[in-house]
Amino acid sequence: MLGHGGFGEVYKGILPNGTEVAVKRLSKKSGQGAQERKKILMYELVPNKSLDYILFDPEKQGQLDWPTRYKIITGTARGILYLHQDSRLTIIHRDLKASNILLDADMTPKIADFGMARIIELDQTLDNTSRIAGTYGYMSPEYVMHGLYSTKSDVYSFGVLVLEIINGKPNSSFHQTDISASNLVTYAWRLWTNGSPFELVDLHLVESCDSSEVTRCIHIALLCVQENPKDRPTLSTIILMLTSNTITLPVPHKPGFFFGSTRDQNAALCCSKTNITMNMLLLFFWFVFTCSGLVSALPCMNTSFFTPFSTYDTNRRLVLTSLASNVTTHRGFYKASIGQPPNIVYAAGMCIPGTEPEICSACIMSGSYALIENCRTQKEASFWASNRTLCMIRYSHTYFIGSLDLEPSFDVFNPMDLKINPTEFSKTWKGLTVRMIQAISSNNDTTWSGGKYYAADVAALPDSQTLYGLMQCTPDLSKADCNICLQECANNYQKFSLGSKEGL
Repeated sequence: MLGHGGFGEVYKGILPNGTEVAVKRLSKKSGQGAQERKKILMYELVPNKSLDYILFDPEKQGQLDWPTRYKIITGTARGILYLHQDSRLTIIHRDLKASNILLDADMTPKIADFGMARIIELDQTLDNTSRIAGTYGYMSPEYVMHGLYSTKSDVYSFGVLVLEIINGKPNSSFHQTDISASNLVTYAWRLWTNGSPFELVDLHLVESCDSSEVTRCIHIALLCVQENPKDRPTLSTIILMLTSNTITLPVPHKPGFFFGSTRDQNAALCCSKTNITMNMLLLFFWFVFTCSGLVSALPCMNTSFFTPFSTYDTNRRLVLTSLASNVTTHRGFYKASIGQPPNIVYAAGMCIPGTEPEICSACIMSGSYALIENCRTQKEASFWASNRTLCMIRYSHTYFIGSLDLEPSFDVFNPMDLKINPTEFSKTWKGLTVRMIQAISSNNDTTWSGGKYYAADVAALPDSQTLYGLMQCTPDLSKADCNICLQECANNYQKFSLGSKEGL
């Protein structure tokens, strides 16, 4: 056996004439090939396996110098062009990624795995689906959000792939690094706008690459991942850009950031061990003892439901994906609504005061896509995250903005108890909460940047331990309502989870 994939196991075979082939046999657990009644597929056997096998292995990626990577980029582009334009039928692959690019003995790329592919009519430019299939991080925003796919969806995936080939790391790995960007596209765009795109380049390429050629490839990749599909170049144009230095490249617009599923990004915490007690979103209330594993929470409220890809779902996706840029534009807090009853969706997003705009935007965007992906039918949900900053998001079919809303409510806490005398901890904890509530009450600065309705403090515990606390209300509340909400949350936390290692 050579390996396995979504279709099934892959074996090495030999034809009667001695030709070696790769044979895929349909797995009973696979849903691929069911409509086409495919049971076995036969491929050309390639000795260098798939691109990801070499590119993402620190011990092997040195085999891929810049000329080889450039050959893979241009060869893949020509392969996609054949599917989109030169083939008798227009084929959209829908799952272009490093693991689906095979490499023969000469490192010539071969596009493989057409289990997700779709054929469209020659005069058709766009199609849609009610079932989103593919690999998060490579899929275009319009496909993930609205189920719309076209040849420009493959162009987006190709752009992500080019950035991976240049950088030497998978798009999904960036949430595990100290880089504040949540994915490779975000990181590449930030370097581009800062005038330092060459920092993206894999260190293995420094000696073998042509800096102008690499920079041009980064430029082309950013054109491919632009948010508006109409702005993305066609494959025929991409190949001209890759092979001719006389063509002036247009200035790329901001990419359509897609942050992947929460499983990939560690964005959500399963709430099976939580109690349902704390106020929902109009307060951002966070207590941490030292620094351990509680990073975020994502409760999808099972009170009212919608049908996927309905008008409500479309409005939900639109308003959530609009939050990231607007929260930063409005200095940390933004509220909005889209649609008309019964499909109106209200939403709000907030970061703690003082957060750098790019970090706040990344947190809000990550949370928005986490809600879209995880709360697929719920009309009301929230997201809290503590990854480089603290941010929160809420959407609902009912109006919640600007008013005290103590229901629905929930809390999250670390089930690991503190190794400390409960009475002593309770006394320290109460003192900390009282100080923070008083600080918020006495702060007369009405500006968000001035810390309206926000306080953070620390308190010393025995054995050189420290208790960290943070309280925050949305700035659209009155001071009186904020105080009521804070006190209610403090009481609930004391009642249900006091003494836990951390809580939200």
